[in-house]
Amino acid sequence: MPKRAFNPILPDLGDTSFKTAVLRPPTDSVSTFCTWATLVSALRHQFGFSRGLPMMLGLVVPEGHIDPEQYRDCCEWICRRVVENVPWMDHNAEFIACVWDTPNSRKRRNPDAWPLATNYWLFGIATSEEAFPEDFTNLADAIVQVRPVSTRDIRAAARMVVGLELSDEDAELALKLPLEKLDAIFRVGRSLRRVRSILWKLSDEQPKASPPSQTSKQRLTLETLPGMGEATEWGQCLATELAAWRRGELEWKDIDRGVVLSGPSGTGKTTYAKALAASCGVPLIATSYAKWQACGHLGDMLKAMRKSFADAIRTAPSILFIDEVDGFGDRARFSGDNAHYSFQVMSGLLEALDGVEDRQGVVVVGACNYPELLDEALMRPGRLDRHIRIPLPDFQARLGILRFHGVDLPDEQLLQVAERTTGKTGAYLEQLVRGARRRARADKRPLSNDDLVAGLPELIPMPENDRWRVALHETGHAAVTTILGTGSVLHVTILNWIEKSDDARTVSTGSTAVRREQIKLRKREDYIDEIAASMAGIAAEEVFLGEASDGAGGGAGSDLDRATSLAIDLAASSGLGSSLVFLAPSGTADRLVNSNPVVRNEVHSILNEAKSRARTVIASERAVILSLANQLSEASYLDGDAFRNALRSRSMSHAQRSVTPGFPI
Repeated sequence: MPKRAFNPILPDLGDTSFKTAVLRPPTDSVSTFCTWATLVSALRHQFGFSRGLPMMLGLVVPEGHIDPEQYRDCCEWICRRVVENVPWMDHNAEFIACVWDTPNSRKRRNPDAWPLATNYWLFGIATSEEAFPEDFTNLADAIVQVRPVSTRDIRAAARMVVGLELSDEDAELALKLPLEKLDAIFRVGRSLRRVRSILWKLSDEQPKASPPSQTSKQRLTLETLPGMGEATEWGQCLATELAAWRRGELEWKDIDRGVVLSGPSGTGKTTYAKALAASCGVPLIATSYAKWQACGHLGDMLKAMRKSFADAIRTAPSILFIDEVDGFGDRARFSGDNAHYSFQVMSGLLEALDGVEDRQGVVVVGACNYPELLDEALMRPGRLDRHIRIPLPDFQARLGILRFHGVDLPDEQLLQVAERTTGKTGAYLEQLVRGARRRARADKRPLSNDDLVAGLPELIPMPENDRWRVALHETGHAAVTTILGTGSVLHVTILNWIEKSDDARTVSTGSTAVRREQIKLRKREDYIDEIAASMAGIAAEEVFLGEASDGAGGGAGSDLDRATSLAIDLAASSGLGSSLVFLAPSGTADRLVNSNPVVRNEVHSILNEAKSRARTVIASERAVILSLANQLSEASYLDGDAFRNALRSRSMSHAQRSVTPGFPI
């Protein structure tokens, strides 16, 4: 008889206790762990059981791979965990799991269902629904299909039980063997190399060569994926926290549940999602705004959206990757005939992210190129509340990306390729390697550095006059930045050769790398100083050569683009312009320049003021700046210390000006 009947007054505990108890897996053997994993998937949505209510459940288990008696043992183990973790339950509550008409069972039994129904919990186990007695089928609260063991289960079991990290191929081989044999293969203390060798020997498919090694083909993980910057650190932390959550050591509310990855197209956001799922040891559910929309009208799109979330919840813990998340738009900007449709789609996404349906164990990763187009509600706490920018790969990252794609050449040979691909994305480098391999295959020889170089744009020497102008331009940036203290110059470079391009405006001829301090509060003077540092290239050309070139403009990210954006923020967002009126949030006010002539005129005035300040600074240090420009022209590279040492007295004077009212430039 049940020790305690259901009491409707008992508190609704949700499924917290179920997750805490059941997600603490048995680690005595690989076969037990795998059996437990399949049962957890089947019981996850049986909410009555998770709340500790009396239930009768039928479990239809796959035939042949696992002895059903092992399912019975795991059912009893799970019941004990739930009893221990539901505070109001009687710890003496009776539960039983029975196997019905299973030829492979060690103890064939066909018990009568009626006497067993008085137990608090009753699990019926059979290899088909027809094998259950009719009485049991009528009395059962649910008949649940238990999925087969997967490669994911095998890999998780190997990791948790014996501490080995299997590849997908190794797990596929293990899955072909009877589950009970795996306990003899995966023994504590046995090396991964030895386990892999045994799996290959026992497999029906003998290898054509030696068993695959981790070094012959790098497995995609966060550790092997270069150039992701802050995203790698965040992902590694998530992997650690998910593992702690699985063990019941961490609550779900303490884990980051959503993140937005933004960056230029081709920086590897989709690849990152795959690596994140691999490092966390969880499945990846990948979709996009376009995939959902392609399903049909509004109802079909919302149905597809809900299905993606349901798939992620069913396989939790999991990563749900939503590409093109900026396609949903910002409700504040919706207008016209499509506004109602867009509102409904955004509302559906917000509901899926934190609606009435629980998404414990599901981490949502959104990817976009234009984060400024995202709705504010999408990024509020509890949704996609973390924003990480994926940068263009730096020099070391470009070397790592070449290596990641299988280029096995000495570093000294790859330096030229890494240097000449400044500003290029990981996708560009992958395409470069693919073309190089094609050339090597055509000649039936190994890949060489010449194959990589052949895929780069043609180089043409920079004219001497242009080279001197670029040296003055970049020295102006570095000098004004150092003197006005708007950042710390890391290094300055100019190019001896430039890539031949159909659009001359896209050619980069020099750069000044600056580390900027994080400023919490800025005065108007701080804005003008920072804008002056961006305008200093133009100012230097005017001071030394009489007129400026178009080297400061030409595209997004140029000197003039950055200076204009800062001037717009000063005039329209900061309250430090000619008017206190707030016109637009910082970083989003660019459209005001085209639509508001008053703002446009004030921005023009601010830019002129900042350029005048830069000219004054440069003219006052004319001799030192000319000397530094000569050094840069000859060496093509100067580090930040060269500028700080040459301009130390001037930068100290600026520090005095910043605390002494009226101190002249």
